[in-house]
Amino acid sequence: MSKAERQLQKQFAHIRTIEPSTIIPPQERFKHTVKDIKPGGVFHLNNLTHLVLEIGTYTETDETFKEALDWTGHELKIFCLEAGTLHNLEWEEDDEIEVSLTLSEVRFSKLQYDDGESIAPDSDDLDEIVDKGWKIKLHEEIFYYKDDYAAWYVREGSNTREKVYFYDFEADDGRELTIETWILESEKEKFQVFISQEIHPDDIEVISIGGTKN
Repeated sequence: MSKAERQLQKQFAHIRTIEPSTIIPPQERFKHTVKDIKPGGVFHLNNLTHLVLEIGTYTETDETFKEALDWTGHELKIFCLEAGTLHNLEWEEDDEIEVSLTLSEVRFSKLQYDDGESIAPDSDDLDEIVDKGWKIKLHEEIFYYKDDYAAWYVREGSNTREKVYFYDFEADDGRELTIETWILESEKEKFQVFISQEIHPDDIEVISIGGTKN
């Protein structure tokens, strides 16, 4: 079986998990937002259909991961049924809902200081970038420091708090570069880098909120 055939099988397998009884009639979909979606939910965005595989919640903490602060955010791990690709959709609510979509994951080795020198995957180096207000370069594009914070991440259905530290940078066009530093049980660090873009909540058409319709 070819890679393309395996990919198609994967896409069809995900499609078959959608419960038909949960599909919302088109004239009723305006009543629902990203806040309503559960695992198994389906939505349209950018003319593509996405299935929600998993949901997790971030809770901001102090830098020692001991005390919870006020901010919470929500992450939907989603599978594009047409393209067969995985993405993250994140939302938070202050005065209104704010939503961002990951466009791609980036190798840490591609990150550079603005003088072209490679950045080491090390929290001390990242803290120095933040403290000194340095910029990060990726493929000749400059990203400026925006925010950094610690958080607990809890997957839906789990009581385990995973520790992660975020470093957010923003380009002139509004796209964000986020470096996630996951603190493993061994206290070793795992780094992930994502490019994301803010989207309007009304661009999300909820087709199914997931679960089983009563």
